[in-house]
Amino acid sequence: MNQTAREAYNAVQRGLNFLRERQLSNGGFSTLTAQAINCTNEEMQVFDYGDKKGTVEEDPYSVFPAAVIGLSLLHAAGFGCTPEILQGITRFLLENRSRFSIWQHFTKKHFLHTIHPSDVDDTALASSFLTQMGIPFPDNRKAILANKTPQRLIYTWFAFRKDLNFHPVYWYYCLQELKSPLKSYFFWKHLECERDDLDAVVNANVLSYIGLNDMTTPIVHWMNQVISDGVEHRCDKWYLKASVVYYFFSRNYHLGFEGLEPMRQTMRERALSSFQDDGSVEGHPLDTALMVCTLLNLHCREDIPSKAIEFLLGQQKPQGSWAKRLLYHGGRKRIMGWGSEELTTGFCVEALFRHAEKRTVDNLNP
Repeated sequence: MNQTAREAYNAVQRGLNFLRERQLSNGGFSTLTAQAINCTNEEMQVFDYGDKKGTVEEDPYSVFPAAVIGLSLLHAAGFGCTPEILQGITRFLLENRSRFSIWQHFTKKHFLHTIHPSDVDDTALASSFLTQMGIPFPDNRKAILANKTPQRLIYTWFAFRKDLNFHPVYWYYCLQELKSPLKSYFFWKHLECERDDLDAVVNANVLSYIGLNDMTTPIVHWMNQVISDGVEHRCDKWYLKASVVYYFFSRNYHLGFEGLEPMRQTMRERALSSFQDDGSVEGHPLDTALMVCTLLNLHCREDIPSKAIEFLLGQQKPQGSWAKRLLYHGGRKRIMGWGSEELTTGFCVEALFRHAEKRTVDNLNP
């Protein structure tokens, strides 16, 4: 084992210890909600400059962080304290599963849980994690695929629309709105969510969970088109950064789904061009880790700049974490977004462990 791989494993161990310490008693993870007026709050800082204000609040009631961190840590499933963390995430996701194995962004203890619509993204991510953990749960794939457009792309929300949908699970969740019609009305009116939201990364996460078949082939075509047209910055209302889009898109290539070869070379070139002279992407460990993972998913490990790994190792904090930054947003206006040290740390752990693991295996082979 060379020195870089040894340092990477040590960094991964410290990162895992940080995540274990920060994991909530229910197995979930807190995230931070950043809001800004008349500006953006990408670095999640509190500020007040005249009419420009930024606030950051802790949110321990979201499903998404646990599911995403869990999927990253599955790459290091037998390393260090990872098994304990994964077991906690499993317990958390099962406790916050609603009927018919459907999830929403907020946990059952959040005040918006009763009026916030359930969504395909959290459902697909949570289901992917539990499936890879070997945890049985009622099959929700038909309900997800039934929530489709005439072109067989998947809507983001389980919500009332004009499209015909006769699946009973869809109607069960749509009818929940009738319990609080006034609150539901203001939810759709004042937030950027729309009933017919159609998002490319959400569809990519559906593909990762359900796999490639006749029903999901249109998602493959859409992903290729997004990359070909260069519209990754506006293909999804919630994931607004190219690094995030590439990460989730490339997971499907790593899974071996046919038809994604057209996007591979373009994503590779754009990912490589994003690395700066110091090895970072946008000068931050979050985007750097996402791009490293993207290249690993595209089977381009040898293309990863050695300085990128050095940058990640150098950016780790004494407590084992990496800096917070917005990962996903509440809409294209960028008024609200979520991120945390825990989320960044999960991606950094994935990037460093996978890179070091492959290097170690190569060195052991004659």
